[in-house]
Amino acid sequence: MMKMGEFIDKIEKPSKDEVLYIQKQNSNLESEFSELEDDISPKLQKWGQQIFGTPPDACNFWMGDARAITSTHKDHYENLYCVIRGYKTFTLCAPYSCMRIPHRSCKNFAHNRNEDGTWTLEPMEGETIWASGSPLEWSTVKSIKVIVKQGDVLYLPSLWFHQVEQSHQCIAVNYWFDMRFDLKYCYFKMAESLNPSLRSLLKGYQAEEEEESSTHS
Repeated sequence: MMKMGEFIDKIEKPSKDEVLYIQKQNSNLESEFSELEDDISPKLQKWGQQIFGTPPDACNFWMGDARAITSTHKDHYENLYCVIRGYKTFTLCAPYSCMRIPHRSCKNFAHNRNEDGTWTLEPMEGETIWASGSPLEWSTVKSIKVIVKQGDVLYLPSLWFHQVEQSHQCIAVNYWFDMRFDLKYCYFKMAESLNPSLRSLLKGYQAEEEEESSTHS
């Protein structure tokens, strides 16, 4: 595991062979950066708990290189995202955009860091359906760009598609609260079913699962 001092040294003198980003999504603020918790006001977490009626499912710490740009994705969480240093740029697409966002099937890989500091991609089982491209490439999809500066908090509702860019050494903390699988989710799944690229991919997966099930029965 890379130590924090080594991580900071490396993003100050970046290598073209690696783009470093602390972005574990397993409540790493509690499990790996608990020393920082006393420096963070509990007000935001308490306010979120009051609004959403439940404790956060995860509290995450984020820090990285300006070259770290996320793929476009959505989360099944209500997200309170607070920037502590620098700024983040969110490009957002509303949930109904899923009717027009192109999707593709991606093979699963894992990044593994070798002892000499190099990285290799290790194939994993299965494939994942993912949004293909970025919002600026989708001429039929409307997007909103939001810059979240130091001290700002963004409420990112569940199921909103987003791509995130950041300034150098940007530091942020976020709280994920479980979404409600109510009518909103039903409408979203209906809209997904109207997307031709998604429909064909899902049919392919369903056929594979049925074939595998019949083979083992």
